[in-house]
Amino acid sequence: MVLLRHETPDNGHHFDWMLARAGDAGPLITFRCRARIDVECAPGASLERLPDHRRHYLTFEGELSRNRGRVTRVATGRCNIIRESSDRLELDAAWEGAPSRRIVIRQSTPDVVWIIHSVTQPPEERR
Repeated sequence: MVLLRHETPDNGHHFDWMLARAGDAGPLITFRCRARIDVECAPGASLERLPDHRRHYLTFEGELSRNRGRVTRVATGRCNIIRESSDRLELDAAWEGAPSRRIVIRQSTPDVVWIIHSVTQPPEERR
């Protein structure tokens, strides 16, 4: 997984959190975040689900085509998706240098808004 800071042409910014599915060469699950999810991952935080992105964003930094701004990698880590459905995502996420956390994200409305439901220690690390 990767967290990119996306500087937009209007001098704004947000963060794009991208998650790779295990053993899959397909696109990345992608969320837009207002805050750095690697630092401020707490229940109640709101995320915007974006269309899946191409895998090259796991390593890409720089100017985006069609005047969409610029991205800079601010954090990387590993994730293991436990469950994925159309309205729920459960994963174990470990940002580089940080302990693993079990994160449950749920769609809050019929649109693109998702909410972090819980952040806990993964079961195998609770002993």
